[in-house]
Amino acid sequence: MRDSNLILGLLASRTHRPRNDNGAVRQHLLLPRYSPWRVANGEMMGVADVQGTLGLNVIEVVPQHPDRRAA
Repeated sequence: MRDSNLILGLLASRTHRPRNDNGAVRQHLLLPRYSPWRVANGEMMGVADVQGTLGLNVIEVVPQHPDRRAA
């Protein structure tokens, strides 16, 4: 979450569009390595929690491969 917030701040302030007063950068959210079992165990935030925290709609959820549970 910290990295996502940092990148969103950088996009909003330090990219070509905002610096040249060409409007805000459109922001979308992709959730990679999403693991429903980690959400159920309280190890990871759920989709609704992430959307609420960052204030963005999720456009895609990429599930974590089942073989990568231990990583």
